[in-house]
Amino acid sequence: MLEQPNLAVLKGGGGEFERHPGKAAELYGLRGQTPFEITLPPHVSEKSRLSSASFANLTPIWQEQTTDAFAEASIAATTGAALYAIGAADTLPAAEALAQDLWQSRLLAPAA
Repeated sequence: MLEQPNLAVLKGGGGEFERHPGKAAELYGLRGQTPFEITLPPHVSEKSRLSSASFANLTPIWQEQTTDAFAEASIAATTGAALYAIGAADTLPAAEALAQDLWQSRLLAPAA
């Protein structure tokens, strides 16, 4: 109905497309107009709340001025799910590895 060859639905904590890395999640969608449904396993054993991270904390994390393992796991898990959904990788583990590579190389890109 939407005429979109690739799309995905992932229910985050408040309905947004954000993965809680300490919980399993269901990812539903289309890849090349082919339906898929997969269970995304937890990335970490920590059960922290996503809301404990604020937008004010994101810039220092991005710039490596501080670290937050839970926030970084959420970023990697969400990015991996999105990359899988758009077909950037054939498998979820490959998409998650690509997400890690992108996260690690974020500071190597020239500033806009």
